[in-house]
Amino acid sequence: MPSRTSKRLYFRGISKDITEDHLFKYLSRYGQISEVKMLSNYAFVQFESEKEALLVLETYKDQPLLGCRVVVEFAHPLRKDVTSFSSNSSTQSRPAHRVVYARHPVVVLGLPKDIRWQELKDFGRSSGMLVAFCDLDKIQEGRGFIEFFSREDARLAVTTLNGHTRFRTRFP
Repeated sequence: MPSRTSKRLYFRGISKDITEDHLFKYLSRYGQISEVKMLSNYAFVQFESEKEALLVLETYKDQPLLGCRVVVEFAHPLRKDVTSFSSNSSTQSRPAHRVVYARHPVVVLGLPKDIRWQELKDFGRSSGMLVAFCDLDKIQEGRGFIEFFSREDARLAVTTLNGHTRFRTRFP
């Protein structure tokens, strides 16, 4: 667990039946929430203040959340929120320029049960496009996600790979 407080909490052990909306409505009683992100059996919840996040952490570290025994911790900071320091930094502060990269996801269906994410990423690369990220769906077997850096790359990958016999995949 990170040693300092944060506005962002990590919840592990969330039931598959709980939706982002359900979690948002339930935790909103503790304060303003700016983001809820659900992934498989865990979630990240970003509060507007550290005080609100601390209250939720203290409340649910020893009791069930929505009927589930969960692990609640302060989340590690997002990479985009961590400032990098150089050894030769000057005393003048420079304005931080934040570059936002959008990723364009593609859903892949019909994957074999024994496929690994590395094989799925190689499959995405076989389209000739750069793959930003990929993962296998932990809830629905035979489904995976490949994210590309541009909409055009995603479109070309779908055109190139749809119905490919390597895994007999299809794109919805």
